[in-house]
Amino acid sequence: DVYKRQVEEGITPDLLEGSLRRFEFRSREIKGGGPFGLRLLSRSMRAWLHGRSPRHSMDFAPVLASLKERIAGDGNYLTGLIRSLLIDNPHRSRVTMVPDANQNARDDRAESDMVSEKLKALGESATDTVAEWTDSFAAFQAEPDRPEDLAKLPFLSVEDIPSEIRTIPNIREDLERGTVLYHHDVFTNGISYLDFGFDISALDQEHQLFLPLLTHMLPQVGSAERNYEDMNLQWGLKTGGFSVYGENSSTIDGRHLQHCYLRLKTLDDMAGEGIALVGEVLSAPDFDDHNYLWELFSEYRNDLRSGIIPSGTNYAAVRATRGLNERARVDDLWRGVEQQRFIEELYAWAGRNRGEALEFLAHRLKELSAWVFSSDALILNVTAEANQANLLRGLLEGFASGLGIRGEAGLDPDLVRRALGQTAANLGEAPALREGIEHSSKVNFTAMALRASHLSSRGQVAELVLAHILRTGLLWEKIRMEGGAYGAFAVPDGLSDLFVFGSYRDPNITESWQAYVESLQILSDGALDQQTLDLAKIAIAGRELRPMSPAEQGLVSFKRVKYGISDELRTLRRGWLIECRLEEVASAAKRLLSAVEDARYAVLGDPKAIENLAHEYPELRRTVMR
Repeated sequence: DVYKRQVEEGITPDLLEGSLRRFEFRSREIKGGGPFGLRLLSRSMRAWLHGRSPRHSMDFAPVLASLKERIAGDGNYLTGLIRSLLIDNPHRSRVTMVPDANQNARDDRAESDMVSEKLKALGESATDTVAEWTDSFAAFQAEPDRPEDLAKLPFLSVEDIPSEIRTIPNIREDLERGTVLYHHDVFTNGISYLDFGFDISALDQEHQLFLPLLTHMLPQVGSAERNYEDMNLQWGLKTGGFSVYGENSSTIDGRHLQHCYLRLKTLDDMAGEGIALVGEVLSAPDFDDHNYLWELFSEYRNDLRSGIIPSGTNYAAVRATRGLNERARVDDLWRGVEQQRFIEELYAWAGRNRGEALEFLAHRLKELSAWVFSSDALILNVTAEANQANLLRGLLEGFASGLGIRGEAGLDPDLVRRALGQTAANLGEAPALREGIEHSSKVNFTAMALRASHLSSRGQVAELVLAHILRTGLLWEKIRMEGGAYGAFAVPDGLSDLFVFGSYRDPNITESWQAYVESLQILSDGALDQQTLDLAKIAIAGRELRPMSPAEQGLVSFKRVKYGISDELRTLRRGWLIECRLEEVASAAKRLLSAVEDARYAVLGDPKAIENLAHEYPELRRTVMR
């Protein structure tokens, strides 16, 4: 019906022009994730596989120009394609996915029946046979690869790591009203990337809970001038994308930063219209349509709930680290257990009185928006070529002048506390030394957090090397291969002075916690060879040397400035990496071992498993995620 209506009514000029711009944007944008040359090579295959010249699908400009000529010469060209390729095309299928609450039970029965049949087929000696297989497989896993086999693999050497770091152009400018603008002059192929940052470090924890809802809803709501349908259409027609997110980080000198960022990407010649749209939605975001607000809230809640298992390790890691670092406490408010509790309490309130709950939510989002998006808290970041950046400067100064001042907007945390009793009570809860987070999951996600070295120290580079060796070696063998988990990791956070272990989809909670400590003990005793160390150095350097898209380059350079990571420090760290010795890695393992006595542990998973865990660890705090 939609296709038929489109053919009957035709395509409006605005929609047509916007769609062509969208096509041009997608064709121009240089994406990350791999060398641009390889992406161009892949693009060439589109035409080559169909007998055309490889250049035909690499150079989009002539194709776009030809398409515009066809549309101009035939007003029914696109609607004709809609009819022939979609409406009148009988080659189609419809697949409907239906959730089934009984599927897990059926899977369990099927698994149990399958095991019983296998054991029966093996006869009376089934148990002994399975034990022999298990022992044989364990012996195979424990057997090291032969040196002559390893020698067949090609490797880079440490000498191949460049001692000079790669830098990204970064120019700072001070605009009117104290706003700072950073500009990165890199080739963007005719696209402008703009980041609008707002300092929210003074935001109270009660309103921190609302920030994820604001960032989720803002790109989807209307403004004082247009409804949400028109606004969403304008984002699609005039920009390459608009997103909002919160960032919570530490700096090299120990400060704690919190920002709300808006990222806009657009064709160079459409940047003015894109900036105007951002200003329009920030000046008066429309949260008054309560039916639509409920749809957005329900969508966010569903995303949050469905993401618990895929992000299970993150939930456990945040709960483990929040007792050691202020940044993790805010992470918990934004994307952890506290956020999930808050959303469920709002949802329960809406179940009792939806109108009252949505009125409360709409008012809080309006007040929070007015407080966050103020000119005195603004920082700007532009990734574009020099001529375009000069044009954008004036547009951005006009944008900043149209924002309010933070002092004009006030927030009342007591109002939130009175409205959300249990959530407010949880905010004052002291972090646990060991916590079990119960969720309807058949698998577990564990974490252990330790205090560690600072990013500016040579020892932190050794911990970075140690982490790579742990997650690609000992942890993989102990937790994945022997323990049956899907995987394990070790991650150092030098800005927060932390070192975090974790496992995902793990059947063995206690064994994994023990494996973290045992792995450190093994490496502290010097059980590391030079080849493994060299391969770790090469892998770590490779992550920094990987190709980056223009958008990534501008954002990475901007964050380095914010965090205080200078090129001088980066040069020092590159030298420390190249020079890192076996004894430095062993010393790093010993330092972390000494921090184990103050370690924090967390696990998210099966309630029965956590109930059993509580018998083993009486100090375990049990937390329920609904």
